[in-house]
Amino acid sequence: MGQKVSKTEIEKLVSQAKKGDVNAFSKLYDYFADNIYRYVFFRVDSVEDAQDLTETVFLKSWENLYQYKSGGNNSFSSWIFRIAHNLVIDYYKLNKQIESLTEDY
Repeated sequence: MGQKVSKTEIEKLVSQAKKGDVNAFSKLYDYFADNIYRYVFFRVDSVEDAQDLTETVFLKSWENLYQYKSGGNNSFSSWIFRIAHNLVIDYYKLNKQIESLTEDY
């Protein structure tokens, strides 16, 4: 989030990305990637896992962009951070299962 971008500009980029504009999505990535990474890193406390999860956040957001609905109280920022939050929860569930399996042996 190096530069300040208005909500209107973000929504314009989202609209373009929904139409398949990779450059628009790249700009969204440039704007949100650092903050998504920080959000994830402070929850998983692993550089490698935070990098992987951040990459997955953007992959999932690209794949599911058609589901994003703007307007009202919805914002792309909230939507993409919800994806990050859900992936962190999945990360802990998976690690808990792996830990449980390794304790059994």
